[in-house]
Amino acid sequence: MARIRTIKPEFWSSEQVMECSPNARLLFIGLWNFADDAGRMTNSAKRIKAQIFPSDDFSSESVRRMIDELAANDLILIYTIENVEYIQVTGWKHQKIDKPQPSKIPAPSTNAPPVIKPRSPSTPRTVVDGREWNGRDLKGEEPNPDQQQPVGRASQAALLEDLEIKCREAAGIENDPSPGLLVIGPIADLIEAGWSLDRHVLPALRSAKAGGRKGKTWTYYAKIITDGAAEPPRAVAPPAEQPKPELTERHLVQQARQYIERGNDWPFNSPPPGAPGTKITPEILERARAEVSAERQRRARSGEAA
Repeated sequence: MARIRTIKPEFWSSEQVMECSPNARLLFIGLWNFADDAGRMTNSAKRIKAQIFPSDDFSSESVRRMIDELAANDLILIYTIENVEYIQVTGWKHQKIDKPQPSKIPAPSTNAPPVIKPRSPSTPRTVVDGREWNGRDLKGEEPNPDQQQPVGRASQAALLEDLEIKCREAAGIENDPSPGLLVIGPIADLIEAGWSLDRHVLPALRSAKAGGRKGKTWTYYAKIITDGAAEPPRAVAPPAEQPKPELTERHLVQQARQYIERGNDWPFNSPPPGAPGTKITPEILERARAEVSAERQRRARSGEAA
């Protein structure tokens, strides 16, 4: 549900805001309207694009880059709880909210910094049931070689969006706006625990639809799936914890883009490109130059101001 929010005059001269591109600044303001009263929302680029840029020719990937840009400038936190990725708007205390509603989205952990997951895995992953999960394989059954395929750059957020679309279609609730259906986590938990999307989840949802059963939460549907399964998934050992990078490759590219767009002026405290200890490799710098060039060409074609 969209909400009325306020903008202080200091917003426009904030150094963090000025470091962001104009479109990212507009996205940041838009997030306020669709975040709950605690400043939290699910990190779904597809949904955010539809909410904030409904008539603009932006791809979901473009919106993801803007979200990463806001995170790189500490305007939002991106964190994951139970395999669901969320956004927390920072500095939310400046919003004066009458009768704030308790958040239904879990808060970031106070014991560890939020984890921003890499958007661009460097190597392909093997998937089962056509899916990759949280940088790990889904192992509810023996892998079928006919189903294995490289995922490449697919992000966890995109996989969650795809999972939600398939589950909503199977259950016949494509347009149900119930708050309990905004977070697909309970179904994602089943899949990570070994329940097969094609053998357990979707058939149970279709059966519920055929029987006229409709719920308002994914927890309701998760119980239908587990209660109606002919066979439970085989238990599997939890995969080894993957090391968490300090900065993702996407964030380094964003930093390199700012360096190029500012005329080779490095605005960060870390070593600049070309200096000893820099994390901006020649490959990352070349990717950033290509993205800046493509963006300038796009603006030139559309007549947009640089």
